[in-house]
Amino acid sequence: MKYLQKVLLSLCCLTAIATLAQPASSQDNNLIKNGNFEKLTNGAADHWDILEGAAGNVADYPVESGKGHIGHVKSANSTKNAYLSQWVNLETNQDYRLSMKAKMNRGKLTFAIGSNGLNKRMYGELKEELPMSPWFWDETWLASLPFEAGKWREVTMEFNSGEIKRVLLTLGGFFSQGEYAFDDITLVKVADQ
Repeated sequence: MKYLQKVLLSLCCLTAIATLAQPASSQDNNLIKNGNFEKLTNGAADHWDILEGAAGNVADYPVESGKGHIGHVKSANSTKNAYLSQWVNLETNQDYRLSMKAKMNRGKLTFAIGSNGLNKRMYGELKEELPMSPWFWDETWLASLPFEAGKWREVTMEFNSGEIKRVLLTLGGFFSQGEYAFDDITLVKVADQ
């Protein structure tokens, strides 16, 4: 019996050591609060603001099968789009990586992070809307990321904060009507190489 107790105690100690020795995940270091939109208060996602722009635009957090809550934007107006936004504090002169899953049905999508002195932006469009882009081109050569209508894809953007300490992340349409969805958003400091 004492042998079994010693074995069990040894296994518990090893498990505790292995758990403590694991590196922090990107979720632990994520500067985006509620990046999966699962925390809601009275139907609104905690830590997120909605900039609706014009009548007919909608931003909400529906449940999608297999994903849970998502950030969803529908822009009915092509000049005053709706956005989801969140202010984020940064350290100066650091490299950061913004990552998320996104999808769209039509229009032009924008992912922007900015402040006075910093403006990083990426766009997304349906593949059919990019007729001048040969199929063999690398995505990094395109001004817009290609999307397939209604399908999720990974989006990543890296930037250096420079002297900026606070930025606004905005997600939504870019001067076009359409529907856009976002999930699993992370912003992490890129480790020194």
